[in-house]
Amino acid sequence: AESRNPRIQPGAAGFLDLASEVLDAKPLPAGQDSGTFVEQALDDMDRYVASLPMQQQQAAESAVIGIPVTIEDEIKPAYERYDDCLKTQASGSPVTSATTMAKFNEAMKVCTSVRDYAVAEATKALSAKGWDEPTRQRAAETTFAKIDESWLAMGRQYQELLAKREAALAA
Repeated sequence: AESRNPRIQPGAAGFLDLASEVLDAKPLPAGQDSGTFVEQALDDMDRYVASLPMQQQQAAESAVIGIPVTIEDEIKPAYERYDDCLKTQASGSPVTSATTMAKFNEAMKVCTSVRDYAVAEATKALSAKGWDEPTRQRAAETTFAKIDESWLAMGRQYQELLAKREAALAA
């Protein structure tokens, strides 16, 4: 399903569908349909973020944050295990801008079994929401795909930061 909201990237459309599906069975304010409710919630979040003071330029340039990912409370313990594995694998050895992405990809390969276990645990944990098995599985897999995407984005940001530092030292 194609979202009417231009903020929703193609990979994130599944979240919009999932949110709409979950809300379809719930009474919503003013008799709104679930799609409209989700769209308005996104608009409210955009207005809130736009109202926040901007960070200092230097802090923004040096921040390496990846892509923000929304994680259900039930998934958090499984996420933390996987995140710890990734960070442990990526730390402890020096990297340069030329080796950063290889190190981040290597961490993902080493942590594959931890990730698989985390997805299985997240799927089980989401039963607390009353979702059926296919919905829980899809939510867990989609969340961990986003976590992987964020991890690689963080690697690219770190690579760019290192390249800038290396260039400044060479100048």
